[in-house]
Amino acid sequence: MGPRRRRWRRRAVKAALVAVGSALVVLRRLLAESRQHRDILQGDFRDSYANLTLKTLLLLSWARACCSGTPFLLKADDDVFVNVPAVATALSAWPAIPPRLYLGRVHWSVAPNRDPRSRHHVPVDVYPGSRFPPYCSGTAYVLSRQAAIAVLRGAAGLSPAVPEDVWVGLGAARAGLYPRHWARFGGSQRVPPGRCCLGRALLSGHRVRPPKMRRVWGEIAGGDGGCGGLMGWGALGVLRCRVMAWGDWLWGGGDGGDDVMGE
Repeated sequence: MGPRRRRWRRRAVKAALVAVGSALVVLRRLLAESRQHRDILQGDFRDSYANLTLKTLLLLSWARACCSGTPFLLKADDDVFVNVPAVATALSAWPAIPPRLYLGRVHWSVAPNRDPRSRHHVPVDVYPGSRFPPYCSGTAYVLSRQAAIAVLRGAAGLSPAVPEDVWVGLGAARAGLYPRHWARFGGSQRVPPGRCCLGRALLSGHRVRPPKMRRVWGEIAGGDGGCGGLMGWGALGVLRCRVMAWGDWLWGGGDGGDDVMGE
């Protein structure tokens, strides 16, 4: 985990890594890591895809109890690149941010997966509805502190046996909180290579391996030259990056986009 910490720490940004383990050697390593960086939360449940909702519940509960001075919470998966300083700058530049902000790449009118063989399976007795309420992609989303508290209250009593991002969306809907779409979060969509897209026009990208994350940080540190106009950060810049991603995928026989963000 050491190399992943490079360049990621910034003032006024609090980060926490959720980790679980049962072996004594793992616990000792966690203790040493916690003493060094003071950013680990340990939950009493097995680390598995099925327990992602429990991880998010742990994170939100910890943030409510320990981060009273933090206006925003950013949740991101470990294979997601997020330009955290740029996200903070963009939020600070908004003229009026709603107190209860739930921000990300929104999924609308998603039907529950009823296939018991799928890891996204949602039984009818857990959620009988035909469509989920709108929710932000779990790859990366932002909650204001008030929104996080509202989600926790709204999700009280909800079964964790639904995908993590759906669980947050259900809790938000029960609290009367609706997600706000932000196109600059990539979600699970394809993001092309190049310093003007990932990290600038688009502030998050999914399925990015650590070597690529380090390269992107290096490219961002090199300045913004050549990224103005249609290469910029506004709606046209986002659209341009989307078109590039799908062009890479189509012309490359399906090998562009996500794959080129790896090694």
